[in-house]
Amino acid sequence: MKRLLTRLEKRGPGDGRHSDAYRLLREQHAALVARFQTHWPGWDAVAIEMSEAGVAAKGGRRLSASSVRRVWKRVCADIAKAQAVEATRKPIGGKFPSRISPDWRPQEVLPHTPPSAGVTASRALVAVSPDGVMPDFPTVDPSGAPLPEGQVFYRGRSMPRSAAENLVEIDLQGIEMDRYK
Repeated sequence: MKRLLTRLEKRGPGDGRHSDAYRLLREQHAALVARFQTHWPGWDAVAIEMSEAGVAAKGGRRLSASSVRRVWKRVCADIAKAQAVEATRKPIGGKFPSRISPDWRPQEVLPHTPPSAGVTASRALVAVSPDGVMPDFPTVDPSGAPLPEGQVFYRGRSMPRSAAENLVEIDLQGIEMDRYK
């Protein structure tokens, strides 16, 4: 550890955000964890060794065991937080999801062009008499089978007559709105 402390002396004072004790413990975290697992000298010994190497507390005072212990806990928490953030990051590039082809490209979207005056509206036209009377809906399906009472065949399926009438009104409103585009 003394050899590592000499590197700190060469670097000079703290970086302004963290103390020298924090930076030293953070830089040497892996080595210190391995050392502490085999031989635990106690916080007093660690504080004395760091103080003898020139690492001082705020105001130039000697490091205490409790301050070194608090800094060590903060270092361990910061490293755990950084590892958790790194674990949740998704790699940029790499493999595509399995359901998307690597050759997939988005479709080209063409700009909207308004219809010219001679073109009919884009909505399905419904044959409605000029006096606003609803069309006569078929009461049999395409195979010729009769539909239940109150059901009509419209837009390719069986539905209640009131729903078909509502759809016709919506179509007419759409045609009216298309006129003013």
